[in-house]
Amino acid sequence: MYPLITHVDSDHSLPESADVVIIGGGIVGVCTAYFLAARGVSVVLVEKSGIAHEQSSRNWGWVRTLGRDVAEVPLAIASLKLWDEWPTRLKHDTGFTRAGILYACESEQEIGNKVAWLEQARPLGIDAQLLDPAQIEARLQSKMPGSWKGALFTATDGRAEPGIATAAIAEGARALGVKMLTRCAARGIETEAGRVSSVITERGENKCKPVVLAAGAWSGLFCCSSPMTWPWSGTLLIG
Repeated sequence: MYPLITHVDSDHSLPESADVVIIGGGIVGVCTAYFLAARGVSVVLVEKSGIAHEQSSRNWGWVRTLGRDVAEVPLAIASLKLWDEWPTRLKHDTGFTRAGILYACESEQEIGNKVAWLEQARPLGIDAQLLDPAQIEARLQSKMPGSWKGALFTATDGRAEPGIATAAIAEGARALGVKMLTRCAARGIETEAGRVSSVITERGENKCKPVVLAAGAWSGLFCCSSPMTWPWSGTLLIG
């Protein structure tokens, strides 16, 4: 069964040039487009399918500090604040709520790992706490199956609604002037003197300099078909 995703219309024509081209219309791509446009940067976003038609509509929507690498915790805290601000910025609901997240532990070793993480992360400002089995059942208002030894819980972590959040941010980016073309795959990157000069798409060429590759699992395939030949599966700034 496919997720229900809020539809985002495509622009009809590819501009001849832009300050930045973003490849990928998931949560990373549309957020990058929004914040660049908010700073006066002209942006074109191209997506081979539809906005949020891949992983961004199929995840759990978690916006969390819990269990992050300690180096990521300050960024995660800042992210939660941004999600609080989206309804005001966008005039649209993203489904975000600070419902809390709980990690249950089945062994003393798991609890020990959570305690070690908490000792490092707590000075950075998170509100995580350890729960015993009785506190877990009280929090969930349900009898827990199995023999949980304890849990790590953060009340202020939250989740957005994958089916609407990315689309809402995409529409906010469009209101700031971002051009979005769906069903428009990027096919390669042209260079001059060792620097990016344009992106080749199914609808033509867009002259640009920096390119943000935010194609998720498809990034590696794109890199192998372009002048870059290294494997990649995340987000990459190409300049």
